[in-house]
Amino acid sequence: MAVFTHSGFRFWFELIGAGSPRPRRVVGSEHGGLSLQLAVERSLSVERSELERTDFVEQCRDACSANDAAIRDQLHRLGVGFDPGTWLDPIEESVAPVVDRLFHALYDAGIVGWERHLEYRCPRCQSVLTDSDVDREALPWRERYVIEFPVAGGGSVRAVTYALEQVLSAVAILVHEDGPRAVLVGSTATHPLTGAALPILVGHGVRGEAAFVAPSFSREDLRLARRHNLESPPIFDCEGRALVPGEPEPLAVDAAREAIRAALGRAVTVEEVDTEVLVPHCTRCHARVHPDVSRQIFVHLEAAADHLRQAIERGAVRFSHPAWATETLERLDALQPWCISRQYWWGNEIPAHRGIDTVPGAEHWVFSTWFSQVAWTLAGMGWPSAASPEPIAEVFVDHERLRRWVIPSQLVALALFRRPAFAYVHVHGTVQVPERLLVARDGAGAELEDEERGLYRVRHAPMRKGLGNVVEPAVLLQRFGADALRLGYLLAGAGAGHDGFMLDESRLRQGRALVRTFVGKLTGVERLLRRGADGEPRLADVAFLREVRRTAAGATAAVDERRFAAAPG
Repeated sequence: MAVFTHSGFRFWFELIGAGSPRPRRVVGSEHGGLSLQLAVERSLSVERSELERTDFVEQCRDACSANDAAIRDQLHRLGVGFDPGTWLDPIEESVAPVVDRLFHALYDAGIVGWERHLEYRCPRCQSVLTDSDVDREALPWRERYVIEFPVAGGGSVRAVTYALEQVLSAVAILVHEDGPRAVLVGSTATHPLTGAALPILVGHGVRGEAAFVAPSFSREDLRLARRHNLESPPIFDCEGRALVPGEPEPLAVDAAREAIRAALGRAVTVEEVDTEVLVPHCTRCHARVHPDVSRQIFVHLEAAADHLRQAIERGAVRFSHPAWATETLERLDALQPWCISRQYWWGNEIPAHRGIDTVPGAEHWVFSTWFSQVAWTLAGMGWPSAASPEPIAEVFVDHERLRRWVIPSQLVALALFRRPAFAYVHVHGTVQVPERLLVARDGAGAELEDEERGLYRVRHAPMRKGLGNVVEPAVLLQRFGADALRLGYLLAGAGAGHDGFMLDESRLRQGRALVRTFVGKLTGVERLLRRGADGEPRLADVAFLREVRRTAAGATAAVDERRFAAAPG
């Protein structure tokens, strides 16, 4: 969608905006990161681990180059012009050094370093993931576990959990300050699995009799444990298997729960429930992920967040809708240290120097895709050739890229240059396509025919290459043409909400009809002007020119206000 909006915007400046300053134009592609790595893995006849790393990276580079060439060809066929000499790609020589330069600049600024934080780890991708890389799926849950912790001096306290493996990380017990167990604060309880002494602390908002602190599963618990100098041992290995005390080998999560349940014996009570639990999954490979406290590279942008907040409030950074400014401010309020290290094989490698502490294997780590994209942005601004580059005039993105690319780019630019990366942020909806799902019909018995036991439901899914539901523009070009396709996209997104819009074929047909009408009108104008070129303007000519000026003024106002779908009317 950004391509179509931007191409229309540029065409308007070339056609109408003669003499007006042109907005800065930055065009390029990304290297694909984990998505491209997984696509290459699926094309292999062997596992990635059976290949030399250099051979696999070379295959990824070939796939990246092929994708980049396909994108350029699509843009050319869509009529979106660009200068190949200014094309940006974070893997190629034009931008790759900027990625390293950015890392060094942030290190020199004192806002990047190695730290231990709680993130997620995907056993399939073999890498740490941040919250934006994780989807949480609501799954039906039928059991919860009530665990008894013996208290020193007699008695016990009970805590509830839906995931039994969480008890492996327990380092303390929390009781409500006004509850009946508040008298136990200052004493200790015994871990029913390991026998470790667990301090009993005051907890605000504790539901039920008590709760245990599990720093390997909750950031809030990790902060609490650190305040009290409490350490939790590793709970999972790199393949997502649980490390259960007394078991000779790591166990899969389901097997670990059974082993923990058997080891707890009478200290655990299983209760039947009928509820749903949010289970985290990797957005790329859809494998179930687990929390992991590990040493990674983080960037602290808290000071830059204050600068961005001020820039938004005084209008130095503007958005296409106030809702996006509000969301950006909310995300700044909840800002966490930004993890930029990944354990992929494909990406911009992290420099193994600058005096930063190292961890085993870190010499093969890569930067996150979005960190590379931030470097891409700074290169588009003109850095490092320009020490304090001007902001890019306008950026067109969907909601996901607003939070994963635009906001970090704004923060990094403010941290380094004291000015934002983008002056105006135009957020459009994500293109969605309908998907048919077969679901069981309520009350359908085995005596019914197969086709009678299910119902087809239609849901809207974002158009993504990883989901295999992308409709390539080249296919639509053959049916509708470039002009109609660009106009149809703008019309489809005209009344769309913030989440996305359906690419309805009727909009493309409408765009084709408008293009044909426009061409017909131009032909009629040309004939009219030829007939009236021998003297004074006729009354009809005056009325016609007045209507042309009115229409041009309305279209200009629509473009100035970024109401692109209204401009054709």
